[in-house]
Amino acid sequence: MKGISNFRLLFIFVVVLGISSCSSVSQVKIGIQGLKLNQLAMDAYLEKNYEKAADLFSRALEINQQNTAAAYNLACCHALQGDAVAAAKLLTTAFANGFHDIEYMQHDPDFNEVRDTPVFRSVVKKIEKSMDSEDGLSALSDMRIEA
Repeated sequence: MKGISNFRLLFIFVVVLGISSCSSVSQVKIGIQGLKLNQLAMDAYLEKNYEKAADLFSRALEINQQNTAAAYNLACCHALQGDAVAAAKLLTTAFANGFHDIEYMQHDPDFNEVRDTPVFRSVVKKIEKSMDSEDGLSALSDMRIEA
């Protein structure tokens, strides 16, 4: 994950934007809880504790299933642990939720360990194809991923 400081700024902006559009106090509390989980997860990631980071990103994603940053970073954590299937599934979720920087993903060193696996290559091709199609990334949410 190159450019962590830029990523954090973008992440904070997205979370603040999400919180500002919340219609109730409970939604704001959930947004803040998600922000805290994401921060704790990033701290664990930076400490190279990918298992803990994955757990925290997963909890953040449970709170907000549209959390693009959590989905992408959870995919990174699984890739760093050598789990190509989980990384591919979560990468699909991230793109379906609005992550569109395919060039960044293609060069993200977090995926180096799984990049050449058949399941990961297949998912990347499907993501690239869906970005060029009229249906766009909405078709990704229905995509089945098998080992």
